[in-house]
Amino acid sequence: MLQLLLLLLFWLLANFQLLESRMQAVKIRGIFQCGAEIPHNATIELWDEDEPLINFVHEFFNQKKGINPDDKLFTTHPNTDGSFEISAMHEELTKLSLYMVVYHQCEHLFHFKYNQFKDREFQRWRRFIFRIPGQYVNDGEEAIKVFDLGTWNLQFKFMDEELIISCGETNFKHCLSKYPEYSPYLELLWKNFNLGIW
Repeated sequence: MLQLLLLLLFWLLANFQLLESRMQAVKIRGIFQCGAEIPHNATIELWDEDEPLINFVHEFFNQKKGINPDDKLFTTHPNTDGSFEISAMHEELTKLSLYMVVYHQCEHLFHFKYNQFKDREFQRWRRFIFRIPGQYVNDGEEAIKVFDLGTWNLQFKFMDEELIISCGETNFKHCLSKYPEYSPYLELLWKNFNLGIW
């Protein structure tokens, strides 16, 4: 059995040079709301999750360098009515494995004197991620089917949602060390978000 697996692996490695990446396309649309408001400053990103081992072997045999773990394919923002549309194409050896990342500030938390230090370059974003079904990805430069998300109210808190707190170019931990006088407020803000206190 081991010999068979080794032979199969050798055959795959020997023929990887013959494999070619192909252009693939996807189209997504939807509407984001924040209650009765429109989250104009929300950012919507489309990413392709690469298969590290397969792409490494392919790039090794084709003498390509510069491997990226994931590829950002598209970035957009909601229109004045909250609608958005993504049309993207990407060349990849394997079938695209797509996910969408959404950053927004719906339902801001204004607890614990946040207004007193919001001018200190602090930014807070809610972030959630979800997968795009593979059946909406097809070969070619134009999508055949449209993945329609429908209407989403961003007041809803997703199970795996994260709170991103940053100050300038630094992350949350750097904010705590950069502005120690505000650490109690930031830590409480973080704790309340995780507890679902709005």
